[in-house]
Amino acid sequence: MPGPDEIGEELEAGAARHFGRPVEIERLEPLQGGASRELWAFAAVLDGRRRELVLRRDPKGVEDPPARRRELEALAAAHRHGVPVPEPLWLHGDGTGLVMARVQGETIPRRLLRDDRYAAARAGLTHQLAAAAAAVHAVPLDE
Repeated sequence: MPGPDEIGEELEAGAARHFGRPVEIERLEPLQGGASRELWAFAAVLDGRRRELVLRRDPKGVEDPPARRRELEALAAAHRHGVPVPEPLWLHGDGTGLVMARVQGETIPRRLLRDDRYAAARAGLTHQLAAAAAAVHAVPLDE
């Protein structure tokens, strides 16, 4: 697995291409989770504004750039049509990773299903899931 310095340099180059000007990368750190891919959180500082982002990349030995390109295109279409997905931004490095907006939240099911602090979220979850599914089905197939 490449180290943070190498990943940070690749992120700076990719961010500069995406935004069309130099970007400083801060607070690059691996995240827990990601059963099938590496996850890295970082901040991109552009014109004095900090943007919290995530890099999700294929692990060494199972790289699949065509799949990442399709994933980027699918997420971009979903995002354009109001599906609640993180905003996809660019393919990372050699196409084996995807950079997107970081969305705060909980992903561990047992916490969501048991913890009292998520009671209100559980009450609205069925409606939100149905709305998200409807939005997915409304994305034009040609996109």
